[in-house]
Amino acid sequence: MRQLLLTLILFITFGLSAQTVNVPPRKNNMAVYDGIMKVDSTIKKEVLFDRANNFVNSWFNSAIPIIQSASRDSGHLVITPAITFQFSRLGVNYSGGLWHYLATFDFKDGKYRYKLENFNNIGFMNGTRYAANLGPIECLYEDGTCWTGLNIGTRPTPKECKNILTSLHKEVVKLMAAFDAEMRKPLKDDW
Repeated sequence: MRQLLLTLILFITFGLSAQTVNVPPRKNNMAVYDGIMKVDSTIKKEVLFDRANNFVNSWFNSAIPIIQSASRDSGHLVITPAITFQFSRLGVNYSGGLWHYLATFDFKDGKYRYKLENFNNIGFMNGTRYAANLGPIECLYEDGTCWTGLNIGTRPTPKECKNILTSLHKEVVKLMAAFDAEMRKPLKDDW
C-alpha cells in the first residue's frame, strides 16, 4: 500500500511538473525569463553588445522606438518589444493581440545576462465583439481570478488560458534561441 501511495504521489508530482514546462516560468508568482549564458570567453562585451543591438534592429520591425536605453561602454541594453500571437476559439483563429514586455540584457566578456518580465496584453481578439485587454500575464495562471486588465469582452476559459500561455512561451523560446545563436557566432563572422 505504501509503495502504491508513493508511486501515486510521484506520478502526480511529475505530471504537474510536465504540465508547466510549456508555459512561461514563474518566480515569486511573476512570469520571468532570466539567466546567465556563457559564450566563447574571447568574445568581448562590446562585441556581444553590438550583436545584440544588431539583432534587435533586425528581429523587430521598428527597433528604434523599443530601445529604452543602450550603453556599449557599460554593456547594458533595455528594450520594450511586443510579441503577437494567434488565438483560436471554437476552431476560428483570431488575433491574440500584443504581449508587451521589458527585456534587459547585460554583457560582460564571454557571457551575458537576460531578463524578460512584465508581460502585459492589449488588443486580445481586437475587431470582434469579444475584444479585450487581458492585462498582466499572471492573470492567465490564476484561471480568471484577477482580470484587472479585462474591461470588455469574454474571459478566456482555463483551457484557453493555458493555450495562450503556451503560445507566448513558444514565441519567447524562439526569440531567445535566435538571440543566443547570434551571441554564439564565431568571432570571424564579425569581421
